[in-house]
Amino acid sequence: IYDDDGKKNDSENDFCGLVKFQLSHVICSPNGKRQYTLEQQRGGSTKSTVEISFSDVASQSSRNTVAIGLRGANLINMAACGSQSTYYVMSRLQPNGSKQVLYKSEVAASTTEPRWALMPQLSLSQFSGATEAAQCLEIELFFPGAFSEKSMGTFKVSLAELKAAHASKSAFNPRKAKNTSKHYGDVFVDTIVLKEAPSFTQSLASGWQINMALSIDFTGSNGDPRSPQSLHFMSPNAPNQYVMATMSVGDILMEYDTDKQIPVFGFGASVNRVTTHFFNVNMQSDPYVSGIQGALNVYGAFLPTCILSGPTNFAPTILSVTAGARQSEAQRVYTVLLIITDGEITDMRETIDALVMADDAPLSIVIVGVGMGCDFAAMNDLDGDGQSLRASNGRISRRDLVQFVPYRDFLPPKPREALAAEVLREIPDQFEEYLMLAKDRFHAQQRAQASTQFAPVSKA
Repeated sequence: IYDDDGKKNDSENDFCGLVKFQLSHVICSPNGKRQYTLEQQRGGSTKSTVEISFSDVASQSSRNTVAIGLRGANLINMAACGSQSTYYVMSRLQPNGSKQVLYKSEVAASTTEPRWALMPQLSLSQFSGATEAAQCLEIELFFPGAFSEKSMGTFKVSLAELKAAHASKSAFNPRKAKNTSKHYGDVFVDTIVLKEAPSFTQSLASGWQINMALSIDFTGSNGDPRSPQSLHFMSPNAPNQYVMATMSVGDILMEYDTDKQIPVFGFGASVNRVTTHFFNVNMQSDPYVSGIQGALNVYGAFLPTCILSGPTNFAPTILSVTAGARQSEAQRVYTVLLIITDGEITDMRETIDALVMADDAPLSIVIVGVGMGCDFAAMNDLDGDGQSLRASNGRISRRDLVQFVPYRDFLPPKPREALAAEVLREIPDQFEEYLMLAKDRFHAQQRAQASTQFAPVSKA
């Protein structure tokens, strides 16, 4: 920070101090604001402070939706004989002059005072241009005549004007361009329902936390950890791919994890001479360790004593971590499970069932495939980017919560951060989709409780 003396170069203006900060710390601070003490150029603090805040302008309305209900009053009767019927069409006016139909109402028959049904929720971005004040909507009324429909006029409007009209109970007057003096009646905004979905960063600023969980593949296909050819070999010269993947993803997630405690699980090893598909790597009742280094320490300590086995089953891990994530939901904790594996999954059906069951849990699952010659075709099937997963009972997953990335695509000379960027790219969207499902679940529970509370009591 410099005192502006009107000089072109910073070095010619008076230096006030500097501050070094991480964006994640600002985002996770209450209300997205954090104070820092300015430092001197050569170290040491000053007596001055600066407040840094953030504003998430990119996703303000990305998932917000709106629904509008209109009613007519004093509409003229266009029928040669009989009573008036009317419907309306709402269109989005495109910059090139074309129109995109957003909604066509039902026909309100036999009335000059129609009250049309509430339209379905539509994306807020469809209702607004650069701002909500942009007049990018057109509403046109129609009389469905016996032989051809007749226009009853149009009016252009913005979302802001629709909101204002609803609040003030004022009317719009549809008119034809060739005869603006003719009055066809009034149109009122009877209902407007705006559903706001907080963005990922807004949720973090409001108190949501990220919790990382780690699951490591100890199946026999990794090779004997004592052999240099093993994916688990701990070389003194270079970390193995399990270590690199943990550090690349974990270092980023730890910036959003307030307690820095990570549960570390394993699968596919023989523990006490029994192959187990879900166990605590530290061999304690409490799987939590402190930070990424703690996770790497228990991983390294377990390797010399472990007996690799198999097969590669994901479902036990997913079911257990999902249960833990649901328990933490009330504390507003969102879990990101990192699974690092070398092999093709062997319990595909059970894993898909577990993922579909977890679609409304506060959970994202990141799978990193290590090794060079492995077949990861099944992993791509779990990543629901192409189509939704379907459970064996026919239920379809309501959101994609899996991201798969093969580590071999991010080997040097690509920077370590490239893997983290790709692995974590979908988590903000997955988090926002979870919030919408959780909100719907909460409202459904409220309705069920209300119906139970007011249900008639049968006589004995």
